[in-house]
Amino acid sequence: MRRNDIFTVAASILVAIFFLGGMGFDAYRKHLDAESLISEYRIHSTPEEVIGPYRDFRGEPNSPYTLVEFGDYECPPCHAANEQVAELMPSLKGKVRFAFRNFPLTSIHPYAMRAAIEAEAARSLGKFWAAHDGLYSADASSFNADTITNVERSLHLPPVALANAERTTAAAAVHNDMSEARAIRLTGTPSFVLCCPDGRVVHLSSLSQLGKIVQ
Repeated sequence: MRRNDIFTVAASILVAIFFLGGMGFDAYRKHLDAESLISEYRIHSTPEEVIGPYRDFRGEPNSPYTLVEFGDYECPPCHAANEQVAELMPSLKGKVRFAFRNFPLTSIHPYAMRAAIEAEAARSLGKFWAAHDGLYSADASSFNADTITNVERSLHLPPVALANAERTTAAAAVHNDMSEARAIRLTGTPSFVLCCPDGRVVHLSSLSQLGKIVQ
């Protein structure tokens, strides 16, 4: 064995001893599993780019991890994922905060863009999460213009005029979200991206991976 190889092996042993002594074997194994997942699914982006300009998080705002969903309000799997996130967040209190960005799949969901614009218009009025929850509480199989109108009325929001939608600040925010989704090569919804405290960004293939990374 060459001298450099000896040093490498010795360093690995010392690292293992450090982790085993400080956190125990099970914790060290979980650490290795987390590192493996991060390495496999890491994407080349920054937390700032993925999170975007939003600061109205769900969860404690100073949590070290940020889970970002790129979603579509007319997408049935997104409706199911919304329930999963609601169930997961209490167990991750103080560790993970949640942000939502729009990725309406307009080629298959004719009302998704209008819904996204309405949610962003509500954000500017401090009612984003109320609009978000209202849109996702509707029946995904019968999502239509009336669904959006009902949310507007329940929250006393001004209707978004489709003729002027492209010129609104809300529409600009939606298109900015879509641009970021494409930049990190997302192709469908829901897509979940985890921003880690060390600056690494991970595209999760399923929400079950969240618990394997966040210790």
